[in-house]
Amino acid sequence: QASPELAEEMRQFVRARVAAYQVPSEIEFLDAVPKTETGKIRRKDLKELEEKRYADRQLSGGAKE
Repeated sequence: QASPELAEEMRQFVRARVAAYQVPSEIEFLDAVPKTETGKIRRKDLKELEEKRYADRQLSGGAKE
């Protein structure tokens, strides 16, 4: 199940294996990943979702915790 503890565990796992600048500052869990008809991940849709959520946070004046 998605939880802050799981996100931190994932961050620690990555931190032990890659350079510090590659460790994500945020980890977001999704119920489903947008895919094409052939099953490939629609990265463009993920990017648009990220940009929309970032803009919403900026407008509300808050940062994601």
